[in-house]
Amino acid sequence: MIEPDTGPKATRAKKLQSLVNLGNVRMVSDDWEPDIEAVRARRWRYAEETGDWNWQTREEYRQFREDEEHEHDDIVDADADAVNELEIRQRVAGGASA
Repeated sequence: MIEPDTGPKATRAKKLQSLVNLGNVRMVSDDWEPDIEAVRARRWRYAEETGDWNWQTREEYRQFREDEEHEHDDIVDADADAVNELEIRQRVAGGASA
C-alpha cells in the first residue's frame, strides 16, 4: 500500500540531496551537452522546446531551496519520494540502508 507523503518537501528531499551531492545519482545521457550560459539565458523554454529532460532536471535540482523560494519542484518532489520509498522497501526487506 502506498502511503500519502507528509511533512515539508525540503525534509522529504534530504536523502535525495545527499545522494546527489555525493555523486550517487546518474541520469541517462542524451550525448549532447548544450552551451549552459546560452541555455540559462532562455531558462525553461529551452528544455520544453528540445525535450532535454536531463538539463531540466539538473536545473530544478540546482534551484530547489528549503525555504520554498523556487519556481519548480515537481521533479525533485517525485525523485525524493522515489528514493524514500526505495529506502523503506530496502529496510523492510532486510537490506542495509543506502
